[in-house]
Amino acid sequence: MKRRLDVLYFSIFSFVVFISYYWFATLGTWKPIPHKTCHYYENYYSYVLQSEAFLKGQLNFPIEIPEFLKNNPNPYDPQYNGQIRYENLSYNSLPYCLHDTSYYKGKIFMYFGPLPAVLIYIPFKFLLGQYPSPEFVVSLFLTFTFLFSLLTLHLLISRWRFRQPFQWTTLLGIGLAWGTGTPYVVGRIAGYEVAIATGTLLLSILAWTFTKIYFKNSGKLHWLLGAGLGMLALTRPHLLISIPFFLIPLKNKLNKKHFNEIFFSLGFFCIYHGPL
Repeated sequence: MKRRLDVLYFSIFSFVVFISYYWFATLGTWKPIPHKTCHYYENYYSYVLQSEAFLKGQLNFPIEIPEFLKNNPNPYDPQYNGQIRYENLSYNSLPYCLHDTSYYKGKIFMYFGPLPAVLIYIPFKFLLGQYPSPEFVVSLFLTFTFLFSLLTLHLLISRWRFRQPFQWTTLLGIGLAWGTGTPYVVGRIAGYEVAIATGTLLLSILAWTFTKIYFKNSGKLHWLLGAGLGMLALTRPHLLISIPFFLIPLKNKLNKKHFNEIFFSLGFFCIYHGPL
């Protein structure tokens, strides 16, 4: 009975948080914010193009590259490509919108981590026939970030033997939901915010997994911790610097077998997605 009440509590709290985040993301309209159409690419639709690329069996965006970009002897000159990146140069009255991309050997790539395309955009397309809006993706991922952060917090509060742990969890949970920079992130959404939300979600799952392993010695979660650490580079590569903060405290806590499991799964995922 207590477990069911716990599930109900965390579910209701998370649902309220999701509704508030989506309201922030849509500026109170409850509808995705319309964005102007670009001739080639817009940061707002970056993961849609990345998903289309994956479905076609390629890594680069499936778009035609402007001839004046391909024929320029130095396309990386900021004074030249700034006209394109900042939408001052148009083609057929539509801006090029090539901001926040990487240009390499005549192809355009996204330099944000591709995990969201695989995790939600492509499955969404297969199941519902259309891609989700960035407002929905960011709101959903940051809600799950909140949920796993709240679960971690509740584990710690219970371990510290606070009186009335659920009251403390609720009070601190309100701060987690609306007292951080999250409302700002959901208030200005583009491709960059999708990458941020995905990386934050993965870190929150890792924090919960680490807490379960460290305090409760949950042996079944060793593989999940290693896999999650290995996938950090698929969200935002600089998040890999967090790996020592997870592994060093566990070094003397776990036996050699469990520690090797973490390293094996971490290495597998790093090697597997290395080409990306």
